[in-house]
Amino acid sequence: MTNTMKKLVLLFVGVILVVVMTKAQDVENELGFKYVKAQYLMETERYEDAIKAFTAIIKENSAYEDALLQRAKAKYAMAAYKGTKKDVLAYASTNGINEEVLMLLGKADYKLKNEDAALNSLLTATGPVLSDPQIYEFIGKIYKDKGQLLKACDFWATGADMGSSKCESLSRKVCGSTAPKRDTAEQTSSKKDSNKTGGLGKNRADDVLGKAKTDETKIDIKGNDDKENSKADEEEIEVIAKEEEPKKKEKKDGLPPEDDSPNDIEIDEELTITIYGNDLGNRKVLEVPNILILSEEIGDVAVDICINKRGKVESAELNEELSTIKRPSLVSLAIRKAKDFWFEKNDYKEQCGVMVFKKVATE
Repeated sequence: MTNTMKKLVLLFVGVILVVVMTKAQDVENELGFKYVKAQYLMETERYEDAIKAFTAIIKENSAYEDALLQRAKAKYAMAAYKGTKKDVLAYASTNGINEEVLMLLGKADYKLKNEDAALNSLLTATGPVLSDPQIYEFIGKIYKDKGQLLKACDFWATGADMGSSKCESLSRKVCGSTAPKRDTAEQTSSKKDSNKTGGLGKNRADDVLGKAKTDETKIDIKGNDDKENSKADEEEIEVIAKEEEPKKKEKKDGLPPEDDSPNDIEIDEELTITIYGNDLGNRKVLEVPNILILSEEIGDVAVDICINKRGKVESAELNEELSTIKRPSLVSLAIRKAKDFWFEKNDYKEQCGVMVFKKVATE
């Protein structure tokens, strides 16, 4: 091969490399644009559209950014819990485990009634750098379902210390106190042995985790089958509740009263919105968004909401138990519109209740 031929071959190879690199860069830029659009859909609670946008990204590159994790969050918001779990596990297989992954996996398993698996994930997420008190809210609910009220109250108390009004409210309703005293595990054990009542023991993940039984991460929880301990827990909770009752009456916890009076807002002849829970029905609504539901489906879409002291709806999440309509488009619309409401200011750092979108038939 002559020198001229060699130069031509090298030139040809170089051109091909430039074209390939340029094309790859264009694909990367296009994915980046699609990702930004999908994130915007997430931020504006357009979860159904966000799922479609992230799916398009994942088809091109399943490992692009955190598209799988973001799609899992959108699926959770739409009550698609099996899909949530599948995406979370796929994301974790390549990106590893972190608090956000464990929390989302635990919440999905809880909704799927896999309580042991949920507890395993959520307890593992309770580390020294934990930032989200919602983990303690869910752990407390699981222990309550298992009849272990002392542990439930202990975790709710920790969540309340971190600023969760939901944990405070649950602690007040179930435990009779918004800030139970928590002793060391050894002190609590000795108190139980001597049939004394008092503070709640501080639980740690290594105190309650047993050996994993299956590949589904189900675990044994020490004491779950001990009916005598559960009964003792209930008796101790009753004593604590009575001891703390005077403090409740003084209303030193800064929580709204347990008033479920409803506030019914008629949008049109087909749609009424009912707001209630923790005195939220008595809180004046300053701004109601424009709502148009183009559907003949009749029923309710219930959304759990929390409002800050400025009147802004900070969080909105589908309440699956109270909802009779599960159509993704209507769920997404209800969640988005719930966050567009504005309430009057008050002194409660957070006030949580339920907003129900009631779609009725017209004559």
